[in-house]
Amino acid sequence: MNNDSLKNREDRIQTDNELIETLLRHGANLQNEYLVDFLFAGDDDNLNRIEPILLKRGYVKNQEGSISGRLLVQDKIKLDSMKSHIITESLESLADEFGVKFDGWGTEV
Repeated sequence: MNNDSLKNREDRIQTDNELIETLLRHGANLQNEYLVDFLFAGDDDNLNRIEPILLKRGYVKNQEGSISGRLLVQDKIKLDSMKSHIITESLESLADEFGVKFDGWGTEV
């Protein structure tokens, strides 16, 4: 892993941790399931190519949040599963494969 990749991974982990800490301060519970939004951005053709892969993985498309240049998918998961950073890393890797950007995740408490 080169220095840029390591720095990006560290930034990603820090961002995930900060988001989880914020959600916990607002009353979230790590063991509860929440509807989590995952946002992808990029060229519409590439977003259309990644969409069926995400649907096969169990994500559901949010029609209202998916506009030109954006694809918003959701899944009901425990916040605890976001602490491992595996979901974020998996979605970023998939996004890279399809030439789009994984822009992050969020949920409401």
